[in-house]
Amino acid sequence: MKTFTVLVCIVAAVAASRDKSGHSFNEQCEKVSGVDPALLADAFSNGKFPDDSKLKAYFKCVLIGYGILNEAGEVNGALMKKTCEMFLSEDDCSFAETCAKEKGSSLDDTALLIVSCVMKGKN
Repeated sequence: MKTFTVLVCIVAAVAASRDKSGHSFNEQCEKVSGVDPALLADAFSNGKFPDDSKLKAYFKCVLIGYGILNEAGEVNGALMKKTCEMFLSEDDCSFAETCAKEKGSSLDDTALLIVSCVMKGKN
């Protein structure tokens, strides 16, 4: 449950972040990726992460927008942990370092692995 809370907080923080045009990263990422809202809801509610290109693109967009992942595929584990610690204790965020090491064969795969790791609370 703690990892779910952290992921929701990270996505909420991203959703609250707005670009120069006033659009939230969340809105932009939903639009750009074309992700099915039901798929997102299932991921957040049930921890289901199918191999769906639009879902991967959404998570990549969100993580890049918040600065946790960059276009070179590098993960800012310190930022991920710092974001987590804004909502949970330092001990409860120990999984962030482990999840920051997740690497896929593409940026999209890496993003999905990171989010899935956070949701599952791997540590």
